[in-house]
Amino acid sequence: MTAKPATHHRTNEGFTLIELLIVLSLVAFLAGVAVPQMNKFLKSIQYSFDRADIMQAVSDLPFKAFINNKKITIGEGDEDEETAEEKPKVDNKSYLSLPEGWSFDTDAPIVYRSDGLCRGGEIRFESEEGRKLRLILDAPHCFPRLPEEPS
Repeated sequence: MTAKPATHHRTNEGFTLIELLIVLSLVAFLAGVAVPQMNKFLKSIQYSFDRADIMQAVSDLPFKAFINNKKITIGEGDEDEETAEEKPKVDNKSYLSLPEGWSFDTDAPIVYRSDGLCRGGEIRFESEEGRKLRLILDAPHCFPRLPEEPS
């Protein structure tokens, strides 16, 4: 019997430096692309939540007027100028609780009567980031709806 020559097997344990650099550069590239998109996605989700909160707050106004048996005016001024001096001023902005960083504006005051009905109108909302939302309130119940997009 003849003896087989001894062979030295070299085992490859681990990765070479070039392999590690390629993998790290790919991960860095993907992170550079994904992080801005993730931030944009998260802001979009936050806007969706804020929009739902605003629509719910506006939807609650007729019920708040009815349950408190008070007229609620949203927007500047008071429709009933003659009786405005006789009645004590109420902070009607407290009836419309908005998410943090949002404000609203109306062309004309929107008045909810004590029975929960109103004459309709439009409310425009704007966030500190410049996001805008417009709601249409149709009389007599004034449930908020988004305006229809022109086709």
